[in-house]
Amino acid sequence: MSGLGEDVRACGPLLWNCLGIELWRGGERNDARHCFAEAHALDSKYMPALNNLAIAAFEAGETDEAIVQLRQLADFSPHYRVLLQNLKIVSLHKTLHSTPAGVGNAKPPRVEVLTDLLALEWSEQPLLICYHMMRVGGATMESIMWWQYRDNYFRIGEEEEVFRKLYAAPHAQRAYIELAYVHRPAAFACVDPNARYFSWLRNPVESYVSKYYWQQDNPALGVTPTMTMDELFDLWEERDNYGRNARFFAHVIEDGYFFDQELKISDDELLARARRALDERFFFVGLTENFNETLLLLARKLGWTQLPRWERMNATGRPPTSTLPKPTLDRLRVRIQVELEIYRICRERFERELDTLTPADFRVLESYSDFCTQPGKLMEAFPLREAFR
Repeated sequence: MSGLGEDVRACGPLLWNCLGIELWRGGERNDARHCFAEAHALDSKYMPALNNLAIAAFEAGETDEAIVQLRQLADFSPHYRVLLQNLKIVSLHKTLHSTPAGVGNAKPPRVEVLTDLLALEWSEQPLLICYHMMRVGGATMESIMWWQYRDNYFRIGEEEEVFRKLYAAPHAQRAYIELAYVHRPAAFACVDPNARYFSWLRNPVESYVSKYYWQQDNPALGVTPTMTMDELFDLWEERDNYGRNARFFAHVIEDGYFFDQELKISDDELLARARRALDERFFFVGLTENFNETLLLLARKLGWTQLPRWERMNATGRPPTSTLPKPTLDRLRVRIQVELEIYRICRERFERELDTLTPADFRVLESYSDFCTQPGKLMEAFPLREAFR
């Protein structure tokens, strides 16, 4: 390489990149990486060289470095499709070679998933991902999301469904999917690294109390009708069920995450990762306690022109939380400190969103709330005024 001289350098990043490609094809991998690096040094925004540097790192076994580089490039140039495809390849390669089969609840991914994923083609528009948390009024919200997007709506329960369903869908259908309603978001981090996430939370104490009564009606989950709330809360601690919503947030930014793996990290690190996900990936998190406000803020952000009359779905018939034993609730609060902190952060952000509303917006909110409480046809449309579009 030392004999190339300044004449080659003067030819700019294009020649250095082409030379690197030829050296790569000839098996001279180290020299090729040097050429890609030279091209990058001459023009830090020359995408082909940056992409080739990341792939060279991947081929050299530096998978984590390649993922970091490709993610940075995806943020810098989200429509560079070769780059996005390479990010899919590298992320899935890491998963296929790092997920231990038979460990815990992890499901070893199948090699054919890689081929299926790479066969998918998407619209250039970033995918919207509506993320369903535990016992937050999700059935109600799902019905509203379907009503808004209909033919462009896609529901996913488990990661395997992402590939099985999408790969079977006609290209025309895939190309126009606008919103995916998911229980597990991270598979889409490989499918669309630029996906835009939103979700909503409920006071975690209310969520866990609701889950207790819901599981009493679902004995297949290992809960008997005679099990007390304290007994079930103890069982959840044994199964490491606390902090689940925080883990779901944190998984969004976990490189290579796939299928149902759990993060085994300290509460402090879990909280830090969840906050990072909220900062970097979620453009909005609403609140179940402020359901209509959540819908109207989403309408303003996503350009909806109408909202439906809705009613609560999949609700548990249970006594008010305020009537439950205080020692039981106090022990629960100790166990869910991370989730309480995440909820506090999201509530503060939500209240700042509310502060941006105008008097006209609040009049729309009042009219819509009245509309939903009046007798009428379920899912009947309420037109939004121009002031709130």
